[in-house]
Amino acid sequence: MKTCSIVAFCVAALAAVDSVAAADCVAGCPEVFKPVCGSDGKTYENQCSFDYEKCAKNSTLTKVADGPCAASGSGEGCEPVMCVSVYEPVCGSDGKTYSNECSLNSARCKDPSLKLVSKGECSGSGSGSGGCTTVCTKEFKPVCGSDGKTYSNECEFKNAQCTASTLSLVIEGECGGSGSGSATGRDSITSPVPAPSSAVSTGVQVVTLAAATVCASYLL
Repeated sequence: MKTCSIVAFCVAALAAVDSVAAADCVAGCPEVFKPVCGSDGKTYENQCSFDYEKCAKNSTLTKVADGPCAASGSGEGCEPVMCVSVYEPVCGSDGKTYSNECSLNSARCKDPSLKLVSKGECSGSGSGSGGCTTVCTKEFKPVCGSDGKTYSNECEFKNAQCTASTLSLVIEGECGGSGSGSATGRDSITSPVPAPSSAVSTGVQVVTLAAATVCASYLL
């Protein structure tokens, strides 16, 4: 009877250990796409997701490689990923500029041979085939071009710059609405300040600039 009690106790203790071990597995992984390939042929979103799978479900799982698993022809192992709208361009081995590393890794699911060549935009070859094919995010951080046009972000501006090499960045922010290409409209300083009626009688010299009336003493 004592032997049975000891065995039952040991089984219960082992079950408790397994339960604690499963509870120790971290499930709350960050939504960052830095894929790794597991020995089960599955692409995990990042190292954290892989570690959780190994900890909680499959202790024999090993990491095969950084990056998504090679496509098997059916596209199995690659899942659609929503990348963050941050423009940190990288250049792929296909000569294409991707808005960030996440976008490149997503494209690698369809083309396993795709590799990261360098951080930053691909250098244009003169035909506009490299850096001019950048897929921009919908982030609104306007910039004003020398053509008087407001571009929704710097990525959109650089795409336009590829086809118009003389285009230059005037300022960060929207162009002014004066129609003359002025970026901010700050050049015209107008203030409807009426001249005081007592200015002449008191001997204070008054200078009028367009619509602004300023006492001469303030100009010194």
